Amino acid sequence: MPERKPWSEREDQILRLL
Repeated sequence: MPERKPWSEREDQILRLL
């Protein structure tokens, strides 16, 4: 399982938009 880095809430939203 790939370890997920603790992104900030805003970064998570940006990644979803991509």
